[in-house]
Amino acid sequence: MLLIWQSLPPLEPGMVLTQSKRLDRHDFQLSARGAATQQAAVIVRGNGITIDFNGSTMRGATAAIDPDQFLGTGILVEGNNITIKNANIHGYKVAIHARNCRNLKLIDCDLSYNWR
Repeated sequence: MLLIWQSLPPLEPGMVLTQSKRLDRHDFQLSARGAATQQAAVIVRGNGITIDFNGSTMRGATAAIDPDQFLGTGILVEGNNITIKNANIHGYKVAIHARNCRNLKLIDCDLSYNWR
């Protein structure tokens, strides 16, 4: 399968990704949004999408905050045949929440240091 990568501006809270993308390697401080942080920091929605984080890191909280206080979701996935690659997601209550999703692939992702 040939992927044509779309350039991606820096991630912003509430961003919805609907096409395959490759990020420039970066460290993102992204808090979940909404009342009591019920909404995800980033949403991946659609079918047949690959998001390559290229080793980028999403942080929902700083290291000074106790993990029992972490809130929100880093990435919400809605759709089928979605691949998330090379992502480092830390400091959230939930790193990745997949809803009604078939054939989700997480490749070379570090989802450690989230809520305990």
